[in-house]
Amino acid sequence: MKKAFFSGFIFFCVLACGGAPEAFTSTTMTVAPTTTTMAPTTTVAPMTTLAVTTTTVMSDSSKVTKPNKKPNDRYSCNINNQGFCIFTGQPHQNYLEPQSNTVVNLEGLELFSIEEAVAVNSQGEMLIARGTPAFDGDQMSQKSHSTLSEDEKAFHQVMATMFGIRNQLMYNVENLNKEKWEMYVEPLTEREIKETTFTDGTTPRDNYYGRDGIFELVKNPNGRDIHHDVMKFLEESGLYLLCHVTSQEFNQMLADTHPEGHDPCEDAGIEVRTPWDLNETVAPATAVSVSQEPMASCTFDELELKVSCKAVGVSQSSELNWTSNATSQWQNGPEWEFTLGEMLIPAGTKVYLEVCLDTDCQMPLTVSTTLDTSAFAQSNTQDSDQVSNAELVETTFYEPEPPVLQRFPIGPFGPYDLDGRTSGVLSLHDRFLNGEASTFPPLSEYGRPIDETKTSWAVGFHVPGDTLVYIPFDSTVESFRWHDSGGQIQSWDDWTIRLKAISDPRPPAPEGVAPEEFTWLVEIDHVVSLNCPRPRVWPDRCYELPIVDGVELHRGMTLQEGQVLGYVGHLADYENTGLNGHVEIQVNYTTDDWRLTKSYCPFDFLTDTARENIQSEWQVFTDNFESWVGDSSVYDQENEVSTGCRILRADHFNDGSEYGVSTAFTEAE
Repeated sequence: MKKAFFSGFIFFCVLACGGAPEAFTSTTMTVAPTTTTMAPTTTVAPMTTLAVTTTTVMSDSSKVTKPNKKPNDRYSCNINNQGFCIFTGQPHQNYLEPQSNTVVNLEGLELFSIEEAVAVNSQGEMLIARGTPAFDGDQMSQKSHSTLSEDEKAFHQVMATMFGIRNQLMYNVENLNKEKWEMYVEPLTEREIKETTFTDGTTPRDNYYGRDGIFELVKNPNGRDIHHDVMKFLEESGLYLLCHVTSQEFNQMLADTHPEGHDPCEDAGIEVRTPWDLNETVAPATAVSVSQEPMASCTFDELELKVSCKAVGVSQSSELNWTSNATSQWQNGPEWEFTLGEMLIPAGTKVYLEVCLDTDCQMPLTVSTTLDTSAFAQSNTQDSDQVSNAELVETTFYEPEPPVLQRFPIGPFGPYDLDGRTSGVLSLHDRFLNGEASTFPPLSEYGRPIDETKTSWAVGFHVPGDTLVYIPFDSTVESFRWHDSGGQIQSWDDWTIRLKAISDPRPPAPEGVAPEEFTWLVEIDHVVSLNCPRPRVWPDRCYELPIVDGVELHRGMTLQEGQVLGYVGHLADYENTGLNGHVEIQVNYTTDDWRLTKSYCPFDFLTDTARENIQSEWQVFTDNFESWVGDSSVYDQENEVSTGCRILRADHFNDGSEYGVSTAFTEAE
């Protein structure tokens, strides 16, 4: 096989910064997980787990030599405590099981045949069979192949194959062994793709890794960032495989559309093409599913007061979370040990093992076991009943107090200055006179209709792109996520940050795991880093994480009211007006049903002083703004239940549909 100098054509390697149209706001309901026979968890004690993966951080801003043709490098990896390079972002949620014709999820559960599988984006839209980049959130979906050409069928099978290889190299390297690796790359081996490794080039661009070489590299990175080498292997492997299994016409299209003018199929040095045998019946691999009876097997060492536990009957890929009523500690993984005495010892020490049955752990199975520790139990009361600590834990649940906002993320919104065409941080522009006022005004109320089918459950602000965003209350960072549209959606390509009150002592939920039940969350949607250039020139994107007082944003980070979080997020600025800033604030509350989230009018959480000032500024501005644009219907003041809110709250129920079922309420709860 020929050595290739193919470095910039990102194909199968999904944007590791996250992206996706799947934002975790209450306005867009997530799809319910696949139905399983497992019962949902019944929470006995608050579940707290350690994040397994590093949160999505995109700080790699390296430049390329041909910015008009080749996208900037958006990938990075974090070196974990074992020295492995673990990529930012998240794996594909399903892929083609090696040596089978079956698409499986991350738990190994069989989903559907490859003969009825297509690659889709995070919005469920089928990907076009080309050599264009894929995005974070892409996965396989079940769909008939009756309308697909042979090239399209081959394309989707290549995607499913490369999704699995990518997941192993970028996210599962700790558990990857040579036998498993050879199973995943068998389609490459069969076609002699990536046979050799060359590392003596004068520049890194000249080097490349073969199948064996890349395996050795990811297993022994020597503590260095190897993401460039991994990405190059994936890019070239995916395209060479595509060259093998598609027609000459498709091969020519790949050459004609290559951003650097390469012919990838010529670079591959293909002598004999080996297409997919789409009519071949392949025996499906045995699904690696979670056992029907997972167990927590625990022992108690009375001399050392040590509890030792091991998970039994679970798959190797399962996410396992341990907690107990006898300690504030917690652990991830197949085994756990802790010593009694950190807190009062209960008569019965209960250990809980949470087994995630789906990728976002919204449908976990929790099993428990009880150890007799009555001989060492310590009373929690001095009364005759001698109530044990174990009993207290089981009858008490933590319910945090609602957040108290000392400000909104931007402001002020006055005084109104028609001559200067400003109102505080708001800027009046002729753009609002051309229909923009009614669809997206400078101030947008909670409960405002977006279109005939959707309603905004946030207070929104349409402002200049250099407007600063401030922390609205003393808080900690629960989670954050990057919205990536590849520059195609005007209100994305920025960050969403979830905050909770500093008085809530519970640690943040792990990456990709839903927040704990009964948690108040203040969501600041659409933020970019102060390190990003202003004004934004659409469709350029800046992936830098927000930095607060010199510290990069991270989960569990403590923030204070008034600190600068960043700039407002993005809107496409087609007319170079500079009016391309957008930010929203939501107040949400999780329930004991993962499908149900409650949202509330943010005004109701302001301090009395802040609410009085903001409502006064809001009222003056909205009255004057309607006069300026000549449209008295921009704001529905008569039907507002309070200033800035058309409703007081809303329940959002995830019934599996695209946006779920939302119910609005105008009365107090």
